[in-house]
Amino acid sequence: MLSLYKHDNIVSLLGFCDENDEKILVYEYASRRSLDSYLNKDDLIWIQRLNICIGAARGLAYLHNPFGTQQRVLHRDIKSSNILLDENWNAKISDLGLLTKESDVYSFGVVLFEVLCGRLCIGNKNGIHRPSLTGGCDKNGNILKSAELYDSSTGRWEILPDMHSSRRLCSCFFMDKKFYVIGGMTSSTDSLTCGEEFDLNTKQWRKIDGMYPIIVNKITQAPPLVAAVSDELYALDYMSSMVKKYDKNKNSWDVLGRLPVKASSMEGWSLVFKACGDRLLVVYVQKSRENASIVLNSWSPKSRIEDGILDWNVLGVKEQQSQFVYDCAVMGC
Repeated sequence: MLSLYKHDNIVSLLGFCDENDEKILVYEYASRRSLDSYLNKDDLIWIQRLNICIGAARGLAYLHNPFGTQQRVLHRDIKSSNILLDENWNAKISDLGLLTKESDVYSFGVVLFEVLCGRLCIGNKNGIHRPSLTGGCDKNGNILKSAELYDSSTGRWEILPDMHSSRRLCSCFFMDKKFYVIGGMTSSTDSLTCGEEFDLNTKQWRKIDGMYPIIVNKITQAPPLVAAVSDELYALDYMSSMVKKYDKNKNSWDVLGRLPVKASSMEGWSLVFKACGDRLLVVYVQKSRENASIVLNSWSPKSRIEDGILDWNVLGVKEQQSQFVYDCAVMGC
C-alpha cells in the first residue's frame, strides 16, 4: 500500500524482498541523514531550516489528506530523527505508522520547536531526565497507581509496574539514577507522606514512609514543590516560604532558609520551584498596592548559608496584570 504514496516530501518505497527468510524494504536514499543530526549545528542557515519545516509540513498534510482512492495515513511517530534530508536539504518523512491525526500535528509542533531552539526537546547530559505520567484519575474519578516514562530514543512511553499507593497531585524527579514519586493525595481528603523509588535496572518500586511529611489534606493543594540538584533533593514549603533539604540517610528534612520575600500563593499554586543545572529557580508573584510582578530568583546550594539567609539572585522582574503563575519549563541547563 505504501508504494502508492508518492510525494516530494515522503521517502519513497522502491521495492521489497520476501524470499526464504529475507524480508527487506528498499527506500530511496537520503544522503544527509536525519534532521536531528543538525539541530545544534551551524550547517543549516535559517532559510534552510524554514524550508525543511515547510517541506515536512507538506509531506504530513499529504498523508493526512490523500487524493483519489488512497487512504489517510497517520504517522504516529513524527520526530526530527524521522525527517530525513536529501543532498539538496529537502525534507523527507520516513518510518510511517498508525495513530491519530491530532498526535501527528502535536508531534510536528515539537519538531518546529526543536528547529527553532536548535536542540532536542528531551534529554540532558546523563540521559536520565525523562518526562513521566504518574497517578492521576481515570474518567470515573478513581485515583490511579499507574506510572509511565517516556523514552526519547524510541519515541515510546514505557509502562511501569503499578506503584504501591494510588495518588494524584504528586511530584516526580530523578535522583541517584533512580526515579522517584513523592506526596500527593490518595483521596479527596487524605494527603500522602510516603514516597516511592523506582529502580530503572530491577524495574521494582520501593516505598519510603515519611519521605514527604508536609500534611495539608486539602483537595485544592498543589503537588509538592520539589527539585533535585546534583543528586540532592530540595523542597519549598509554601506554607512557611522555607526551603528544605532532604537527608537521605535519616529520611528527614533540614530547614535551610527562606525565600527572599514571603511569596503569594494559593495552596502552593502560583509558585514554581525548579532545578536548572547546579541552581534552584523560584518563580512567584510579588504584589503591591498598585500592581503585581512576576519575579524570577535563583540560588546555588553550594553557596554559604548564614543564619537561615539564602543568597538569592534576582534574574528578572516583569510587571503584569495577572496575579497567577501557572507553570514553566526549564530548558538548556
